[in-house]
Amino acid sequence: MIVLFILGKNFNILLEKLKQKNLSNLISFLYILFSFVLLYAQIVLRKNNINDQLFTEPGVYLLLSDYFALFSIFVLGTKKKIITKIIVFLNSAYWLLKLGSRTSFYIFILLAFVVIFRTILKRKKFIRYFFIFLIILIIFSLNKNNYETILYENNRMLVLLENMLGDASFIGRQRHMIEGFNDILENFFIGKLFVGVLKDGQLGEYIHNIFSYWAEFGLIPFIILFYLNIKYSIVNIKYIFKNKEENYLLSILSLFSILVCLISRSYIYPYLWLGLSISIYNTQINEKSKNSNCKEKDCGGVANV
Repeated sequence: MIVLFILGKNFNILLEKLKQKNLSNLISFLYILFSFVLLYAQIVLRKNNINDQLFTEPGVYLLLSDYFALFSIFVLGTKKKIITKIIVFLNSAYWLLKLGSRTSFYIFILLAFVVIFRTILKRKKFIRYFFIFLIILIIFSLNKNNYETILYENNRMLVLLENMLGDASFIGRQRHMIEGFNDILENFFIGKLFVGVLKDGQLGEYIHNIFSYWAEFGLIPFIILFYLNIKYSIVNIKYIFKNKEENYLLSILSLFSILVCLISRSYIYPYLWLGLSISIYNTQINEKSKNSNCKEKDCGGVANV
């Protein structure tokens, strides 16, 4: 938690350093290496989807998916050429599909589209690229076998689009939610540490979203954390569409970390603190910039002498 909080605090420094060509090349190399490791794992396993088949401990695929998605958004946002962004997007979407975390996959898709279309709009080439994307989508959709093949090979990932209420994982999480709220009612104000583990003696038997903090730590910590997450989610959305180039990527990264933990991760996943840390320091940077610009423009309305 502390490491991620410190990392979030210094993310803006990393973005500044990326202007140096050598560091930018290193980030690109690490991304390619990460992708090749996943390819190697898929070949060795001879499986369509990697997820838990790669690990002896269940749930590790969630961490790997989240970190790969975060890294992919970071790479996506630092690339200048639209074609490079599209290549990174397609590669990352493919591997996130194979890794098996639906939350990481869908939130990545959403935020990646924001990054790409923000670049297109900025360069005033929206119509051209929109029609190219539309033509590709239409051509792909004309072949019904494409959709059926993808749905068959990635049934767990895409079943939510067709039959969410019939999905075993979704049903299991709803059961955990109901049981978790019963635990909250029993320990409404102070919570109960490790309540999920103590109840069934194994990991995974807890609420898989922000309410897990209430069940574990009580009402007051939950209210504070919930307020901060909602507040900075709104702030990040505002910054994404109104902010200057060097800071909007911080907001995208922060928003991913916060949304994943709000919707589908319990207290044991640490990168909520990365998202909050980035948000806090990004807000400070923007306030300082706003105040500096205000002084230069004499926002107080007092004429310069």
